[in-house]
Amino acid sequence: MKKILKQILFLSLIMSVFASCKKDENQTLYEGAKPVVLTASNFSDPTILNSNKTTAEVITLSWNNPEYKFNTGASSYDVTYLIQVDTVGSNFTNPRKQEIAVPVSLSKTFKSGELNDILVSGAKLKLKEGEPHEIQMRIKATLGNNAAAVYSNAVSFVVTPHEDLNKPRLWITGSATASNWTNNPPDSQELTYLGDRKFQIDIDLQPGGQYKFLSKKGAWQPQWGGCSPTGGTISENPGNTNDPDAISTPDEAGKYKITVDLDAKTLTIVKI
Repeated sequence: MKKILKQILFLSLIMSVFASCKKDENQTLYEGAKPVVLTASNFSDPTILNSNKTTAEVITLSWNNPEYKFNTGASSYDVTYLIQVDTVGSNFTNPRKQEIAVPVSLSKTFKSGELNDILVSGAKLKLKEGEPHEIQMRIKATLGNNAAAVYSNAVSFVVTPHEDLNKPRLWITGSATASNWTNNPPDSQELTYLGDRKFQIDIDLQPGGQYKFLSKKGAWQPQWGGCSPTGGTISENPGNTNDPDAISTPDEAGKYKITVDLDAKTLTIVKI
């Protein structure tokens, strides 16, 4: 009886090892991918984007399929491609780098207006308009849920973005400013757009002055104001209600950094 039990146990062990080997044989293993080589064509370096030619093609990127390979053969899954755009020197570690999803394709042509939006008014980069910037692009290829990432070489060139004609704008006006009260303040009184309807300006202020903000040059509305000299909640007259009160300048003369958030309806003012 003991001999029979030993034989049964031995047979069970052999079957278990055999099943384990079969399982290992059937396991799908990733074996690698070809390098992705990125080339750029149909562009000039430097490139100056033109607000009057937003539909003009300015650069075409082309790359190869990495041909992901497994021990079972070439992958049949679709490859996902992202074009990463960043400033030279950040090496794509910049948290503000821009990523553009590409449909299943091996090329992408950017038009002037599209590229300008990515550089200036996109969700992240927000480069300064009218100045040359050295930017770089590369391809990130992945399978499935961001798996097996493969990166291409980077191509770089100098580009000067034009003003984003669709971005919100804001000017400061009032007795606290050089222009005094006017609905047509000079360019020097336009606040810098930070994105997400936030604006900022550094300005010299003297006690006893007042100011408001206008978002349309040549008109008194929309108009913003109504908070204390130290900042706080602001209010708006979009054109169908009463104008807010003017904002008084701080009691101490000096240069101040004013930040306005139109969505949160707040103003902060800090002496610098």
